[in-house]
Amino acid sequence: MITSLQEVLLEAKRRGPKTLVMPAAHEEAALEACVLAKKEKLAESILLGERAKITEGLKKVGGDPGDFEIIEEPDTDASAARAVALIREGKADVLLKGHMQTAQLLKPVLDPDKGLRTGRLLSDVFMYEDPLATKPRLMFLTDGGVNPLPDIQQKKQIIENAVEVCLAMGIQTPKVACLAAVEVPSPKMSATTDAVALKEMNQKGELLGCVVDGPFAFDNAILAWCAEAKGIKSVVPGNADILLAPSVEVGNILAKSIIYYVKAKMGHIVKGARVPVVISSRTDAAEAKVNCVAMALVCT
Repeated sequence: MITSLQEVLLEAKRRGPKTLVMPAAHEEAALEACVLAKKEKLAESILLGERAKITEGLKKVGGDPGDFEIIEEPDTDASAARAVALIREGKADVLLKGHMQTAQLLKPVLDPDKGLRTGRLLSDVFMYEDPLATKPRLMFLTDGGVNPLPDIQQKKQIIENAVEVCLAMGIQTPKVACLAAVEVPSPKMSATTDAVALKEMNQKGELLGCVVDGPFAFDNAILAWCAEAKGIKSVVPGNADILLAPSVEVGNILAKSIIYYVKAKMGHIVKGARVPVVISSRTDAAEAKVNCVAMALVCT
């Protein structure tokens, strides 16, 4: 079982270099990630966009333009479509966002005829090293980047995507904590009633490969003693592998709190397409982007 970001990097390296493709590839931190990925023998990269800007950007971050395949495609939307086509042709394994909006990148991914759809909802899976654990372990938070206010069926698919990531990391039967503001179901709070419904789906065999419980307030999900103090009996508190956010706002704010306040090492990818999609923020450091790339490579 993989228990740290360093082990994710080692596993990605062990599997041998694969190929990234990045449209609108004049984004400095993303280019630095491509340079580092090549240096660490994680991945080769195909870069689409304005050749002059890409060349300049590579030189700025210490890369040799001769080490990369650069395809001239100055139009951002066209470069995204071309990147998706390269994946469909088997020429790349992971899609990496360049200097563009996430919606621009996902539009060709979701194209019903020429995209990378699988029939599964797309969702963001955030991975970080648990800062409270007594021994190294990874935790996962979803969805903080794609689905604004998922309904029960969408939450089911969001969990399934996160479970697939856990399995890729060697975590068998991951425990899922459905987050809410309180742990008592209330018809006035849909997060609580959705949690009950998802737990029932899991118990009926409609949501497989994991143990789902909730609703849990955040402290009860991550700390067993908090749950015990409230009389909650469950195997999930203190052992949760996946935290299911009730909305994209909650997931996004919690993820960024972990990044900036806790300073936890992290990575995240979008699952549900034919290949992992890396949509890390423009403000993410190159090291964080490399973690995202390594996570994606382990999940291919």
